Amino acid sequence: MDNSYQTENFLKTIKSMEDTDLMSLKDIDVAAIKRKSNDELVEIYYKQGNYKSDWDILAKNELENRGIDVEQQTGEKQSMFKGCFSFSGRIRRLEYGLSFILYFMYAFVMGLFLRFAFPYSDISDEVIYLLLIPAYWLMLSQGTRRCHDLGHSGWWQLIPFYGIVMLFSEGDLGKNEYGDNPKGKGNF
Repeated sequence: MDNSYQTENFLKTIKSMEDTDLMSLKDIDVAAIKRKSNDELVEIYYKQGNYKSDWDILAKNELENRGIDVEQQTGEKQSMFKGCFSFSGRIRRLEYGLSFILYFMYAFVMGLFLRFAFPYSDISDEVIYLLLIPAYWLMLSQGTRRCHDLGHSGWWQLIPFYGIVMLFSEGDLGKNEYGDNPKGKGNF
């Protein structure tokens, strides 16, 4: 069978499917899958949601034809809060969000403690800033590592409202210049 006949049959199969909104029909080309790199195929596989479209099935089959088992090659997941005061590496959205919550809880508890421990003293204002230094360091380091997961320098966290982007954006798939994917996806 020639490639154009396979492509025609594939397009007919896709047209008969109800769930074709994941990719437009004109973009689907079997030969295009064969031209993609391993990283691009893994990205297609994970972005389509694992077996929800023919694109990810084709990508998985092509990777298997190349001798790569996607299920086995996802790598190890990074444990949470490992090296949390370090400025190198990458972290997931969940760890960044939990760090944010822990930061505010720590600041609130320290504020309450100092207000009740020294109710009529002016010293509590200066002391709370000193006690919050580890929390500030934690948030700067976790913000830097989250920026790294998005493929950016840690300085990007200084952009106003970029923390919202860091909280809700998916990180880079696979390795980037800052390290392996903390979810373990695409690390081969």
